[in-house]
Amino acid sequence: MPEPTLLAIMLVLGVTIFASFATGFSGFGSTLLIMAGLSWYVPEPERLSAVCMLIGIVVMGSIFLISRLDSPIDWGAVSLLYIGLLPGAPLGYLFIQKHGASPVFLVILGMVLIVFSVNGLVRPKFPRVHFGWALPLGFLSGFLSGAFISGGPPMVLYLYSREQDPRRAVVSLQTIFLMSMATRIIITERIGPGLSSGVWGWFIGVLPVVVVATLIGRYYSRRVSAERFTQAVYMLIGIGGTMNIMKGLFALITEFSG
Repeated sequence: MPEPTLLAIMLVLGVTIFASFATGFSGFGSTLLIMAGLSWYVPEPERLSAVCMLIGIVVMGSIFLISRLDSPIDWGAVSLLYIGLLPGAPLGYLFIQKHGASPVFLVILGMVLIVFSVNGLVRPKFPRVHFGWALPLGFLSGFLSGAFISGGPPMVLYLYSREQDPRRAVVSLQTIFLMSMATRIIITERIGPGLSSGVWGWFIGVLPVVVVATLIGRYYSRRVSAERFTQAVYMLIGIGGTMNIMKGLFALITEFSG
């Protein structure tokens, strides 16, 4: 993580507030947006992912506590996603340790997210995903979570497609997110450098704004229609994809020019 200069604090707070509000509204995206918004500035993507991991736990835990009475948890879907996630997460973490934020991978990931987003905005209803896709989508989410803390979209696609109103799947999504983050913490402590004092310092510093922004976002999510909610989710995925492409292209240009 960067030194806590005024510029660094303003950048981290700005991106974190936006990401927390967006996640409070849509049910996902905090870690994806923070990684996409700050990895160009933070020299160590693994350390940034550790801070994102802690922020994600607070955001997801807050949404879970607010939404737990809205609908039941789909334990069947959550369990299958987690079984698929388990082998993918350590592979993703080993990938980021070895390759960092690979520019080519980020560009490809960004393009996939944008195509998914545009298709959803044109057809603003989550297509029904067959129950059997839980394991491969869980594995993909595990890899992306282990590498970039950005494994939300495959889980969103799977869980949100299973409800007529996708907001009813928010509590199930937070459940698998929290399980994923707990697994990532174990991986970080076992095969990585662990949670350093610098990571904890940045996390504690942004904690108050994370909670407030998440609660405000969740408040407004309940005051729009299901169609508007779905469109907002797709737009958020598109923003994340665009930021990943820009980050990857900038890194490629820097690499070739150097």
